[in-house]
Amino acid sequence: MQVQAAQKCLRAKKRYGVSANLLCIVELLLVLTTAVLVEQEAELGQLHQTIEQLQEEKAKESGLADKLAEELKGEYFVVGVTGGVISFA
Repeated sequence: MQVQAAQKCLRAKKRYGVSANLLCIVELLLVLTTAVLVEQEAELGQLHQTIEQLQEEKAKESGLADKLAEELKGEYFVVGVTGGVISFA
């Protein structure tokens, strides 16, 4: 794509002179800018996917932590009741 734009610019230079040079430079800059933006968009998409995966993992781990906390509350409750019974006996 960039090679074709450069060849087109050379042909235009022969026909139209300096003003064609300026247009060619602008066209090449637009092509390069487009290429850079496409690459950045791809990287941004990958980052977005990574963030989604991390959020999903965090939600899973949070759920597991909540489940473990509930189990521990139950165990401590049983220990507390048992301890209370032992102290009353």
